[in-house]
Amino acid sequence: MRVVYILGNGFDINLGLKTRYSDFYDYYLTKSSEDQLINEFKEHLSKELITTNKWSDLELSLGNYLENLSSLDEFDTLFDNIQDELAEYLIDIQTEFQSMLPESSKEKIRKCLLSDIFIPDKHLDTRDKNELIEFYQTKNSNSIIFSIVNFNYTNTIESILGIKQDSNEHTSLGIKEEHRGKTHILDSLYHVHGSVYENMILGVNDKSQINNSHFKENIDITNQFIKSECNLVQRHAVESKCEQIIHQADIICIFGSSLGATDRIWWDQISKELSERECRLVIFEHNKNIRKLNPARGNRRRRELIQHIFGEERPDSIENKIYISFNSRIFMNSRIPPF
Repeated sequence: MRVVYILGNGFDINLGLKTRYSDFYDYYLTKSSEDQLINEFKEHLSKELITTNKWSDLELSLGNYLENLSSLDEFDTLFDNIQDELAEYLIDIQTEFQSMLPESSKEKIRKCLLSDIFIPDKHLDTRDKNELIEFYQTKNSNSIIFSIVNFNYTNTIESILGIKQDSNEHTSLGIKEEHRGKTHILDSLYHVHGSVYENMILGVNDKSQINNSHFKENIDITNQFIKSECNLVQRHAVESKCEQIIHQADIICIFGSSLGATDRIWWDQISKELSERECRLVIFEHNKNIRKLNPARGNRRRRELIQHIFGEERPDSIENKIYISFNSRIFMNSRIPPF
């Protein structure tokens, strides 16, 4: 039996890290530049942050801003500046996180993280938990193999697990624990969008998200700014391995992701997997609108999420394959004081 976790920026935010785009903008706008193009962009960004919420998604908003550019050189200049500054900012964030990992608590934090990874059903409501455990039993397997597809550029999860090397792919990890009479093995960890050190992919899902008709047809731009094309030209094949892991997974868990439009290709694959074969999807979402006093409101959000991923033409059987947990404490015990 195989389980894959897809981790978004909410994983780092849950650890107390300031990795929201709004945090990056506060940093980015303080950095001086002698380039007029960069300064014009920063002026535009500063004004829009005051008047609108358009830049809640850097990649999507940058795709819209491209209408203000007229050449490949301008694109390269702006793109490199944002990418370099974002990488520098996140390196500082993850370095601070590593320095705050208390030596005396490292093993406890690691065990808490692994426990949450290995037993996702403990964070589900009782009915969903029982149904998912029944699904486990149909697999009749003595071991469960876990993989992580990390959408983040940071190495915070490696820091907690004690993985020393900086890499976008960690294979044959062999991290084992026994739970409920079965061997649970964390086997692999991939950064599908690269990291702050290499192959950092910053971009959109497809041409429709590039608001410049000339840029849409410029292969030198789309190879950098459309994520699927960027993965191909970088030739590392990490995305192919992640696609295969999702294709083989019996259970797909999503944590900390906004299920954003710039990663639509992944939600489409998950939709296809659940529509065509016997697997399950577990979504963990933090949502302040769903209160303990009125958890029934979660059913409204559940319908929205299913609609967002699977669309109108989904098979009726899809709903019985999806479990959604709102505001659970999964990964909360991996936080470090004083966060």
